[in-house]
Amino acid sequence: MGLLGAVLIYALGALVALNVLLRLADMSITGVTEYAAMALVLITFLGLAYTQREDGHIRIDIVVSRLSPRAQRVLETITCVVSVPFLIVLVRWTAQIAQHSYRLESTTMQTSISVWMIQMFVPLGLAMWALAMAMHIRDIWSKK
Repeated sequence: MGLLGAVLIYALGALVALNVLLRLADMSITGVTEYAAMALVLITFLGLAYTQREDGHIRIDIVVSRLSPRAQRVLETITCVVSVPFLIVLVRWTAQIAQHSYRLESTTMQTSISVWMIQMFVPLGLAMWALAMAMHIRDIWSKK
């Protein structure tokens, strides 16, 4: 997923740069804003689980760093145990939103892409993040 995210970031940058150059010649690529928004959804939500597994999420650990290693593991476990059910609720909620868009046959305005196709990456990414977080709980206690 990390590689896919990197490819999308470069493709997005190239697309926007090309569109800027085309505007100098009074031309543009139809739907660049929509493509950029879709790419950002994919980059963000497909990158969550990868970032969790790589322990790459930003932390502010001014207080936590002063705790004993065992207390740090306990606090991190509590955080994950609370977060996983919250993520599961978000998975369900965002899947319902995508399902609603599917039933309404919602499309983007400029490119007529079905909105649900992009929206489904949100619950997918959140579900993978919840799974990665559950695996992280296991990892916390296996590396004592």
